[in-house]
Amino acid sequence: MSNPFFPKNISPRDFIAALGLWWRRWSSLVFSLLFFLVLGISVFSWYKSLYMFRWSEDEEREYRLSKSKQVKFQREKFDVAIGMLSDRAKQHESAPGVFRDLFFGQ
Repeated sequence: MSNPFFPKNISPRDFIAALGLWWRRWSSLVFSLLFFLVLGISVFSWYKSLYMFRWSEDEEREYRLSKSKQVKFQREKFDVAIGMLSDRAKQHESAPGVFRDLFFGQ
């Protein structure tokens, strides 16, 4: 029975053995090259996203307007928060009412 994938002078067993020997000899180099390839792509992607990124003037203006709306001082909400804090401060300053002591029976 002939195998169409291998020449007649090379058996599949010899091919697998030769492939295993090649892998044992060159696997560290293959993984090193793969590591440096992934590292190079990652560094380039990081550099591109950090230093080569540019917004158009419309996008930049829209971003600044949205940020100014978020940061803009809202007087009404501030006054409500201050009122709540002052009510809470008055509540804490008032003396506690008479309470029953459970441990001493008084």
